Order: sequence, then structure tokens, then C-alpha cells
Amino acid sequence: DISAGKQIKVPQNYYPKNDPKEKPENRWRSHGHLLYGNWINSIYQSTPFQIDKIGN
Repeated sequence: DISAGKQIKVPQNYYPKNDPKEKPENRWRSHGHLLYGNWINSIYQSTPFQIDKIGN
């Protein structure tokens, strides 16, 4: 939208000092790793390791 010259509403607290010319801070990475790791662990814990139990 910016490259098309349209007015946009800048997201609050996304850029340092709410300035879109600044590079956004990466604050979510650790949370993303934790979410993904917990999801993989949940799948691993619920996987049956006996072939005859798969699908039941």
C-alpha cells in the first residue's frame, strides 16, 4: 500500500518510536520457538508406537 502511494494507518508499537522507517524489533521469536516445540512434543507424546494401534 505504501509503494502504491496510499495512506496507511501505522500499527502502534510495531516500529521503534512508531516510525515506519525504523526496522521492526523481533520480539516474538522466542514465543514462536516455544509454541512450535510444545506442538511437536504434544504430537510426539500422543503418537502410538505400536503399528496395530494406529488409527484407533
